[in-house]
Amino acid sequence: MQRSLVGSEMCIRDRDSIITIVGGSMKKDRYLTWTNYLVSGTVITVLGIIAIVGGVNLYRWTITILGLGFLGLVLADLMKNVSSKKKSNSRWSRILLNLTIAVVLLFFQKVAMAVLPICFGLYLLINAAIKFVSYWILKHDNVNKRYREFVMGVIFLFGGILFITSPINNLSLLLTIIGIYFILIGVSYYRSFIAELIPRRYKNKLKRKFRMALPAFIDAFIPISVLNSLNRYVNNQDESKLDYELKKEDTSPDLEIFIHVADHGFNAFGHVDIYFEGKVISYGNYDNTSFRLFTSVGDGILVVTNKEEYIPFCIGHSKKTLIGFGLKLNEKQKENVRKQINNLKSNTDPWYPKYVTNQAAGLDFSENTYQKDYASLLVMKTHAKLYKFKKGLYRHYFVLTNNCTYFADSIIGKTGSDILKMNGIITPGTYYDYLNYEFKRRGSMVIRKKIYNAQSEGIVLQEKKSKLPFKLSS
Repeated sequence: MQRSLVGSEMCIRDRDSIITIVGGSMKKDRYLTWTNYLVSGTVITVLGIIAIVGGVNLYRWTITILGLGFLGLVLADLMKNVSSKKKSNSRWSRILLNLTIAVVLLFFQKVAMAVLPICFGLYLLINAAIKFVSYWILKHDNVNKRYREFVMGVIFLFGGILFITSPINNLSLLLTIIGIYFILIGVSYYRSFIAELIPRRYKNKLKRKFRMALPAFIDAFIPISVLNSLNRYVNNQDESKLDYELKKEDTSPDLEIFIHVADHGFNAFGHVDIYFEGKVISYGNYDNTSFRLFTSVGDGILVVTNKEEYIPFCIGHSKKTLIGFGLKLNEKQKENVRKQINNLKSNTDPWYPKYVTNQAAGLDFSENTYQKDYASLLVMKTHAKLYKFKKGLYRHYFVLTNNCTYFADSIIGKTGSDILKMNGIITPGTYYDYLNYEFKRRGSMVIRKKIYNAQSEGIVLQEKKSKLPFKLSS
């Protein structure tokens, strides 16, 4: 993300478009329009059809063309070395690398053609492992959803073995799968195209649907990419000219979604929580006595706290940047969100970390005592109330399935937003990608985008970063 200021005009540049704010309002001609959706959907759908129809022969020709391209790069670098008086060691390294790739692509095509199916097979095996761990957790909590996880795990396992053991023979099948995937993404763009033509008064009546998005392993890296882009921009701008808030309309949002990002540890993959009717609602793996599988599994903790103390704590303690997306809801949507939050809370019991139990016992320890106890710090710094789930899906947290994002989606989904992914794995990057897309869409519920960081909140950070052992959920 990059921003620039020209007089009273501010631009925010993202992957898909430029949104211009003039005098606090967004220019209508800068919204994504029905033509954007129609063209994007058509291009992606055509690519999917080409992948299916062209099949292995097209893939083979593509590899040949790539091989010739890398060979061209080798020749270009060789000519530069010949004509240049100063020889470059880095250029020779690049020549050797490009030449190796070109030789493999042109003269060992079977090896090159096998790479994609093998990588896909490994991806399926990783997903199988995730599903089996999820099954084990849900079985422990006696949740019926566990059977679906087990079946999906078996399918992924056999699919992964199939593609790894016989990559060339299954290349045609993989290209068909990729083609279908592209077509489904194209259909999602066509859906947005149709929605853009529907009068606004009918849009909130649309039912929640699945949304095709990027694969989870790509989505996972979106938060750190966004943070790096933001940091590069901030470091190159005059602090007095920075504007951290963009609005589509001059009204306050009814619900805010926070995407947390940082540049260290597992925090780089993000965290999600929501702010509704004066309270921050968060879910995570905060009981360090329950950690298993390298802190990826633990007791699910519901956190309820206030925004005024929570945001400075996240920025100051965990060295995070928060990106807040504000949603405008109608009365029915607000009531649905309110009911869902109450339903979730009704399945919990209060839980007290060491700081609270020590205080109750008359033991007064310094703050340094709790530096590795995130739950205690939450209570100390934000006066948070913590709860553990008695039963059900959220009794145990798992970073790759029953995580903070999945929990937030169970609440936000009551507004009718179509964030849920078909593969069931939702990352903070998935949410950022979707909300940023909706922010650029005319008539969507997402009406505000705000950056919360040390600069915007006036917080002085210490140079030393926190070394907490459980970055997965904080």
